[in-house]
Amino acid sequence: MENNTNYNNTSTENQNVTASLKKFYPSDRELLSCLTKATSTSMESIKDLLGESKEYCECCEILKKEYDAYEKIYKEATDGLRSISEEAVSIGSFQKAIMWSSVKISTMGNCNQSKVAQMVIEGTSRGVVEVSKKLNEYREVSSVEAISLAERFLEHMSNLVDEMKKLL
Repeated sequence: MENNTNYNNTSTENQNVTASLKKFYPSDRELLSCLTKATSTSMESIKDLLGESKEYCECCEILKKEYDAYEKIYKEATDGLRSISEEAVSIGSFQKAIMWSSVKISTMGNCNQSKVAQMVIEGTSRGVVEVSKKLNEYREVSSVEAISLAERFLEHMSNLVDEMKKLL
């Protein structure tokens, strides 16, 4: 008997590995969409801030690590959305331009470690509020996996605020 099993993974199969290991449901759509928006906003803000930080500072290293953590959460949330046949929510070009302009204006003539830390704390607080509201609103109908992902995001945000407070 000939074995025709194909052991090579295709890129499509690899793309859905995270989602297939976790079980997401249509009721997770709102929470996962909120997470994709919050993580993409966080990553965009970090890129903008790192672009304005001319001097090496401790907060830059922290932000680079947080970017990687947000990127992983974003991927899990988008994979989860794909597994329930939904599209990821991302920030638009207009919002990106507003964020970039805000960073430019806020750092004009005063881009030091304390200022960057303050901006991160303020932005992070907005993200915590947004995701916490959605988590509280959808906790009863969301899967354990979606709730866990949201809680992991909030934990990263909380840790980032704690790290930034030390740099004020």
